[in-house]
Amino acid sequence: MARPVVLLADGSQTRGRVEAELCKRYGTDYRVVTAGSAQEALEALGKLRDGQRQVSLVLAGQRLRDATGTELLARVRQLDPAARRVLLISWGDQASMTAVVQGTVLGGGLWRIRGAVHRGRRAGSHRRPGRYQLADP
Repeated sequence: MARPVVLLADGSQTRGRVEAELCKRYGTDYRVVTAGSAQEALEALGKLRDGQRQVSLVLAGQRLRDATGTELLARVRQLDPAARRVLLISWGDQASMTAVVQGTVLGGGLWRIRGAVHRGRRAGSHRRPGRYQLADP
């Protein structure tokens, strides 16, 4: 039986690290597929659906080159309602956070916000930007 799929759509420079971490943690149970844009992600999703592959999770960066992550995840919801969707935004990105909250109030379906945890840091130490994760039910 084919492994279910985790689809990562992220145009940021950290995509390779995120992909490596996903493969390391979940590679034995899930096939990890990556895309650098919303269009690539939708094409991959279409091919997976045509091949009758189960897409368990779609992770999308908010700042893709051809759409926002929220736009991509709205389209994913239409194409594959069973797939869980997670929006990745940079820690402290107030503009994205405001757009997400407004979209949630208007569109519904989003119910959990997770902030990035900075491990191994002492209180008061300088922190590098992390990522928020916004997950739907």
